[in-house]
Amino acid sequence: MRAKLATRIAWAAALVVPLSGLLVVFVAWTLTRSMARDGEDTRLRDAAGVLARELEAPGAEPGAIAVDEADELVHTGMRVAVAERGARIAGDPTLGIVEAGQCEDRGARRVCGVAAGPWVALVGRDRERVEDPAALVLGAGLVAVALTSLLGGLLAWALGRRLAAPLTRLHHAVAAVSTEDLRRVSLGADEGVVEIDELRHALARSYATVGEALERERRGARDASHELRTPLTVLLGELELVAERLDADDRDAVRRARRVAERLAVLVERLLLLARPGASIVREEVALRDIVDDLEAALPPAARARVRAEGDCTVHGDAALLGALLSIALENALKFSTGPVRITLSHDADHARITVSDEGPGLSSADRERAFAAFFRGAEARASTASGHGVGLALVAHAAHLGGGQARFLDVSRGATLEVVLPIASASPLP
Repeated sequence: MRAKLATRIAWAAALVVPLSGLLVVFVAWTLTRSMARDGEDTRLRDAAGVLARELEAPGAEPGAIAVDEADELVHTGMRVAVAERGARIAGDPTLGIVEAGQCEDRGARRVCGVAAGPWVALVGRDRERVEDPAALVLGAGLVAVALTSLLGGLLAWALGRRLAAPLTRLHHAVAAVSTEDLRRVSLGADEGVVEIDELRHALARSYATVGEALERERRGARDASHELRTPLTVLLGELELVAERLDADDRDAVRRARRVAERLAVLVERLLLLARPGASIVREEVALRDIVDDLEAALPPAARARVRAEGDCTVHGDAALLGALLSIALENALKFSTGPVRITLSHDADHARITVSDEGPGLSSADRERAFAAFFRGAEARASTASGHGVGLALVAHAAHLGGGQARFLDVSRGATLEVVLPIASASPLP
């Protein structure tokens, strides 16, 4: 179970304090009980010794002496008796018998015996008198443990919060890190706690190393894409000019080659967008329905007839990235299905939601998790005759992330439904 450090410290203290307190109370109760019993035995032996000396006097009458001694001790709660050969011959008939020199519990009383010639002088008292101090210690100890546990838990919680505060601040600093430029990450100033400060420095070094590697990868992708863009543009133009000067058969072959070059040019453009750092994106209000309408208008009539768009909302983002996102989502839905494709734009108070649904073969649960990885193509895509490079959905996820949102495939019973959620700029009711 997950719990904050301060809570864990408080719980630990709340458990340790009562356990240790209970141990102390138990030891104190045991010692108090033992000491109280030893003291009681001493008092009972002393009283029995006085009775024994009287019984040892010449001409002593056990019955009369027992009555006189009982009268003298009545205010102490002690009871007396005289026994001979294990049988009581005088005194309290309810008092148990013990051997001379012994102190033992007999029923509800503690009884001690002292030898007095042929007799045994017996003195006893209710054990409640012995156990009262121990019970008092036990009760007071339990109350003290309860109060100490409560106070210890509160103090430990406060101390835990104070100790965990540097970690909490470091967590917030790490959570605020942007992946766009990890080379200049700031995780705050040192807190004066050696372990946490060393962790902060190690994280900063790791971020800087990763940031350098990411920047090298992005720079390489941008440079390669830029190097490819110009020759591809020239190639497309040359192929079009060549096709115009050839007969019909040769013209078709050249135009097929040109379509291949066009797909390659599209791939290059998408790679450029993927390599684009977040710092370079433009933040502006973008009406998503306008982008959808423009995409529909550019479709061939047959494809345009399959598209059903509804809803409208405005987001704060980069129009080029959002256009690429919607273009790829629509292109994939049309490519992998033959039925209608529905684009729904909706919103709530905080977020805009784009859903693109088709009635194609859909994606397995495993492929839905991996679909947004670059160059990944699912089993359905590989089995189909539709062309693709596997970077379209990666660009969709990248564009959604740069816009502060996320993309995912919903678990639907038929076809595939891509959902993109973005922070909203403004929204108005549909006409």
